[in-house]
Amino acid sequence: MRGELFTEQSQHQFPELPSLAGPSGSERDVARRYLAVRGKLAEADLTLESLELDERGSWRLVLGGGQEIRLGRRDIDERLYRFFDIVAPALAAQLGRVEYLDLRYTNGFAVGWRDGPPVNLAAVAQVPDRG
Repeated sequence: MRGELFTEQSQHQFPELPSLAGPSGSERDVARRYLAVRGKLAEADLTLESLELDERGSWRLVLGGGQEIRLGRRDIDERLYRFFDIVAPALAAQLGRVEYLDLRYTNGFAVGWRDGPPVNLAAVAQVPDRG
């Protein structure tokens, strides 16, 4: 993995590939983060539409179903762990209704629903103990 920019202003698009984006000079970091997350996404039966690092250093994923995963600037590995080990399994049955997941909280996460919260919010809120 070299993380080299191979296209910028390309006229050709590859819809089967996720979009990776970041500020100039961050190509290796973005490629490294993509390689670190793609196997976990496959294990969770999820696809990646895009991975973005913004100018402020904040990470954001968009899943194939359009769900935005906000990771922020700090503790990215811990937040990804929380997503794959706790959030994704807890919301698996409702994931199609999720607009965004905000993992920038120290001890939790926020869910934005596309059409209001699920009818049985108590069942969704039962997060397993990492104990």
